[in-house]
Amino acid sequence: MRIGEDTYMYRCHTCFYYIGHQRELLEIIQGLEPLEHFTHTFWAGDQPEQALAVQADVILADMRSLDAEAVGSLARLKKPEAELIVLAEREQIIREKERELKIVE
Repeated sequence: MRIGEDTYMYRCHTCFYYIGHQRELLEIIQGLEPLEHFTHTFWAGDQPEQALAVQADVILADMRSLDAEAVGSLARLKKPEAELIVLAEREQIIREKERELKIVE
């Protein structure tokens, strides 16, 4: 968008992709007003979908309803510049670490 003679205004569109059964966090994010010059798109699903994961700018993976394998697949599928945010309870992280240690032993 051009404003005045030599000034240009930028635009930034961000695609959010939430994976999980509990959509409270997504609803909160959707309710936030975008910053000036920003627009948002929101996608959601119960299980990871490759077509959405490869397009998303921000992926919110809720481990309350996903396993570590699903989160790993999202990490491999996402575009390099995308952010993967894993939402987990403390106990889930501890259990996954313990499981990893058992596999190594």
